[in-house]
Formats: sequence, structure tokens, C-alpha cells
Amino acid sequence: MSNLIGWVKANMWIVILSTIALAVYPAAWAVSSGWNNRIRGDLQRKVTSDYQSVDVKVAYSDFQIDPNVPPVEMPGVAPNTRITEYFRARRDKQLAQLQEVIAAADEFNRRGRGPLIEGLFPEPTGEDADLKRLAMNELFVTGPAHPPSVYEQLLASINAGPVIDPAELAALLVDLRERESAAREASDGQIVMTPEERDLLDEKIINSRMAEYRRHANEISVYADMRMFPKLQRNSWPEIWPDRLGGVPTLSRCFLWQHDYWAVSDVLEAVGRANTDVNGEQTAVTQSPVKRIASLRFTAPLVPGWYQSKYPLAGSVQDAGAQQMHPDYAYGITGRFTSPDNRLYDVRHVELEVVVAAEKLPRFFDALAQTNFITVTDIDLKAVDVTTDLERGLFYGPGMIWAIVRTRKFTLSGLVESRVTSAS
Repeated sequence: MSNLIGWVKANMWIVILSTIALAVYPAAWAVSSGWNNRIRGDLQRKVTSDYQSVDVKVAYSDFQIDPNVPPVEMPGVAPNTRITEYFRARRDKQLAQLQEVIAAADEFNRRGRGPLIEGLFPEPTGEDADLKRLAMNELFVTGPAHPPSVYEQLLASINAGPVIDPAELAALLVDLRERESAAREASDGQIVMTPEERDLLDEKIINSRMAEYRRHANEISVYADMRMFPKLQRNSWPEIWPDRLGGVPTLSRCFLWQHDYWAVSDVLEAVGRANTDVNGEQTAVTQSPVKRIASLRFTAPLVPGWYQSKYPLAGSVQDAGAQQMHPDYAYGITGRFTSPDNRLYDVRHVELEVVVAAEKLPRFFDALAQTNFITVTDIDLKAVDVTTDLERGLFYGPGMIWAIVRTRKFTLSGLVESRVTSAS
């Protein structure tokens, strides 16, 4: 033992270094194990993150243009360059087609529908601003003391006319009776006629009256006049005025007149189109699909809310129609509130009562569909008492006759506003 202790003392540095060396091995193992676990964890997290980034699923789809045709879809697939390029090209092509359709619809909607007074919309300027609004008022005044209103001109454009004037017809038949009676006047001034001759005269007068009805029916295309519009009252549209307003109408009121005029012109244009033959000539009543327009009215004004509550008779309203002249596009793409259920279109509801030939009813529906996006949403059919109408001077010609009511007109979204602003 003393020899060992002596050796240790003589070789102290060797002993110390050996002891340190033996202690380093477990410490190094512990430290290296910790490093290894940390490196392994970092690598594992990186690998997991990289894997997740590579394993992303995406959904590819084109546009659904037709609500009845589902879009082409590839849901839940990994990103793929070729698939991405395919759908990009497909969507670009669809967008180009949609732009073509929109441009065609815009042109179709604008055609022949400019403002009645140039420079009135969207805001007249200059010294003649009030004069333009007064001129707009003049266009809608109707009555024998005024030039034909714009609505009377529309009726003339489709060769519409009232029944034959009862006073003129009565005078013609009285003259016929007097001439026939004078031929049988005796020397003493008395009219000598047998019962058979009186019956023949009565039959001749009846036939003459029918001939006049037939002649008049062949001169016009459809029975219609200003009486088809509702009388001026609180909740009736369009407005038909027997005289001028008591002051300068507001610009917003002028816009309502303009919008009503566009809607009425579309409906009458459809009637005129239906009553046109293959040669482009207007047919006579006896050959026309639409034989009579009994009533034409809007079930609501362009602005349903304020108009029904205020309904000013003079141009003194400050905010009336402001939504129309200054649309709020937060509500919808047209900026106007015309339907609580439709923010894509300006909608005007039209109740139309017409007398039509039963076998030509599809031709009338086709004409409506071809005119500025008019859509028939509801119809009521009823038989017409032809005898009663004939006694009133309405000669329809042969065939079964029906009366139908209720159609709805759609104006393409945003185009009313755009054609007003562009025209100015």
C-alpha cells in the first residue's frame, strides 16, 4: 500500500489527468445525447412542415354562367401547373364571352331609348336648365288643347286608335235612314213603308253599322287610346297629366317620367312587333294577334317607398327620386331600389290587360320576349264577350278571343343609369 501511495505522489499529474479523462466520457455522452435529441427534433419539425406544404389540396373551378348547368370543378387536388393553366385559360375564355354578351345586351337595351330632352340628365346646366325641365313637362301633358303627348305619339307609332266615333257613326246612320225614307215619301209628305220594308231598312242600317265597324278595324292595328292608362290619382302610374304642373318640376321627377316612358314604350313596342306581318307591315285589327289594349299600368312606381307616401303634385320635393339620380351602389349593382328580392336588375312590374286572338297568343309572348328583356310571369285568361264588345264598336274579326292580364318587365341592370349619363 505504501508503495502505491508513494507512486501516486510521485506521479500526481498522471493520476489527476486519468481521473479527468474518466469523468469526461459520461459527461460527453450526456451532452451529446441532448444535442442529438434537439437536432433530431428540429429536423423532424422541418420535415413535417415541408411535407405539409407539399401536401396542400386546392379546388379548381370555372364560372357557372348558366344556373342550370353546373361549373366544371376539381375539388381537393394537389396543385398542378398544367391543371392551373387549363382552368386559367378556360376562365379567361368565359370572361371574354361574358363581356361580349354584356356589350350586346347593353347595345340592345340602349337602342332607341335616349333621353327625351337632350342635356337634361344627369344634371342640366346653364341658363336654360329650368327651361329643359319645363319642356320635359310639356311632353307629358295630354288633352285636346295640347300637341300630342309622347304617349299619344307612341300609340300612333303602332297604329293604335279608339273605337269609331259614336257621334259620327250615329250621324251617318241617321243620314242613311233619312235618305232611304225619303225615297218612299208620298205626295202628301208621309212616309209610306210596309212592315217588310221597315224590316229591310232596319237590316240595312245594321249592316251599314257593321260595315263601318269593319272598315275602321281595317284602318288601325289595335284598339288603344289614352284611356288605357289609369286616371290621375294617388297610387297610379304612369302619371298622365291633363295640364301642366304648377311649377318647374324637379329633376328627379323628370327622371321618373323618363323611366316610365321607357317602360311604356317597351310594352307598346312589343305589341307593335306582335301586330307586324312577315313583310314588316302592320296588320289590321281583324288580323292582329293583339286586338285591344284595355289597360296598362305599373303596379308600383320606380321608387316604391317615398313615392307612395309623398306623391307631390308640383316640383317642390327636395329628396324625391334622389336615389334614382344619385344611386347607392352599396345596395346593388344598379344603385336603385326597385325590388326587395332582386339586386341585379331594375324591375318594373306592369299589369297589362289585352284582348288577343287565342291561336296567336304564342306570337304575342314571343314579341314580349324579344323586347328589352320583358318576361311574362303570370297570366289570367278569360273569355271575351264578343257580342257586348261589338255593341261598343269593337270589331275583332273571326276566331276565339281571350283577354289576358299581368306581365312583368325587366330592365337590364345598370343600363338605365348608364344610358342617361352617357347621353349627356
